[in-house]
Amino acid sequence: MIGPAAALRIDDWVLPSHVQADRVAKRSLDLALARVTAQHVKEHGLTAHLLRAEPLHAVLRGVSSSEPVGAAQLTVLVDADESTWWSWNRFAEDFAAHTGARIIKIDDGGIIGDAFYVHVRRIRAPVLACPKRPTTVTPPTLGHRPIADPIPLWTWSLLHCRDEARESVRHIVESLLAVARTRDWLTPPAGRWWLPSNDPHYRSLERAD
Repeated sequence: MIGPAAALRIDDWVLPSHVQADRVAKRSLDLALARVTAQHVKEHGLTAHLLRAEPLHAVLRGVSSSEPVGAAQLTVLVDADESTWWSWNRFAEDFAAHTGARIIKIDDGGIIGDAFYVHVRRIRAPVLACPKRPTTVTPPTLGHRPIADPIPLWTWSLLHCRDEARESVRHIVESLLAVARTRDWLTPPAGRWWLPSNDPHYRSLERAD
């Protein structure tokens, strides 16, 4: 069955997750793709559909390999700019507290991009990579490796107002979730994994494991 047609305008302006959630709550956005806490969802009157449970990886000096890095061996970067990196900082700090990973505080926006690679070279240890896609290519002197014991999961939520009644918006939601199911984005990876207990999808992923 073909669903109703919907006009879809995509705003590709990259905003922090908490700002996107606020804009959906204020109805200046119909939908957003972000990482939020269960408290944020409840307080802002939102519905959060899991669109992807993404395993994060490590970046380190050397070549890429499928050999995993233990979570306790990682370094996580936390940036002083809370207005931009609030969601990442909370995730990184909770992960470090759970695993014993080392925290290094920075103030240059080096969570991604060229500045991130400078930090990896300087630290000389595996560094947890942010899920935000960089616009720069990983230098040939650095490689990627999976993480284990546990695997850090970053959840991407498709957000809309809880009382959203427009059929066109709901059709877009259903279509995107169908894509996620066909690509197996909703299933946690094999092996022990971790995400913050305040994640809105924590219980559903536990049941799916």
